[in-house]
Amino acid sequence: MNLLDLPDEILLCILHKMNVVDALFSQSGLHHRLDQLLFDPIYVRELDFTIKSWDDSISPTKLSKLKYFSLTNYVGTYFYNDLVVPLIQRMAYLEELSLFLTVSKRDTYDVVDGNNLYHDILIHLSQLKIFQFNIYTYLFNTNVSINDFPSNDDIQRSFNSNRFGQIGSYVQHTSEKSRYGCHVCSLPFKFKTFIRLSTSFSAGIFYHVRMLVANDYVPWEYYFFKKVAESFPSLEVLMISNSHPQKNKSQLNNNNNNTENLQMVTFLRLLDPRVTLAHIDYIEQLLFNRYTHLPRLCQLEIDYEQLITLTNNFTNDQTQLNCLQVQRLIINESFVPPHNFFLFFPLL
Repeated sequence: MNLLDLPDEILLCILHKMNVVDALFSQSGLHHRLDQLLFDPIYVRELDFTIKSWDDSISPTKLSKLKYFSLTNYVGTYFYNDLVVPLIQRMAYLEELSLFLTVSKRDTYDVVDGNNLYHDILIHLSQLKIFQFNIYTYLFNTNVSINDFPSNDDIQRSFNSNRFGQIGSYVQHTSEKSRYGCHVCSLPFKFKTFIRLSTSFSAGIFYHVRMLVANDYVPWEYYFFKKVAESFPSLEVLMISNSHPQKNKSQLNNNNNNTENLQMVTFLRLLDPRVTLAHIDYIEQLLFNRYTHLPRLCQLEIDYEQLITLTNNFTNDQTQLNCLQVQRLIINESFVPPHNFFLFFPLL
């Protein structure tokens, strides 16, 4: 029996067993009857592309009848203007759109802001009712003066259209390396992941975020971690990347016993800190229990050399560390545990 001899009801049951994106890209264009089923709004009402590597790509296809579309790109794309925008403009009947993007650009000061989103997307989607977005624009190696980049006030003013609702934004830049970043997001923030957090971040409450990636070109001090803990109360996974040492570490140490000046930071739900790309100052900030309380910590990703420094070659008092409850330790290199290693990790 040929597949096309089956009734529509059976064919739809088969298609529903497949990933919608896979079905569209592998079956469309083979037969007019398959096309009718594949692009029927009953079947294709929601399409979700998630890009996790440079090898992934988005193929333009017959997307005009989609009503829901979600695009996630964690690693960054240079093809926002050439690929992403034209793709979305084809979806004239979209009612809900979700964009989680990192956009990379070179030698320009053109960022994805309110004006950009309005003229490139909103005016093309007359049926759109819900637009959720989290977009980070990264500009680098630019020949433009750092003073020509838009300020955060400029970014906020670009969202004056009442079609956007409440917007969060911040900018970060370093003149010596000609780097500039602009982060814009719709509020309330509905995504479970937040990436590229920096000291420029404006405080707010992000209840839905479970995973946070923080990176910066400038040092983080104690109050940065306090702001993070307060702003992300549901945080479970924290990945930090910062090679710059703290400037006020001596002041932090002097205040160890002064609870009026130094209040312990508490991450109530943090399960999994990942610190292999962090300066030792931030590892101490997180894992010394006089600074930070981690009641649910159960997994730790760290380099062995960092661990040796943190524990003073496993000679420090192990009760000073938030390691006693760790059940899984990820160290991406071979090592021979010293005899007192398990005093620090008794649950391994």
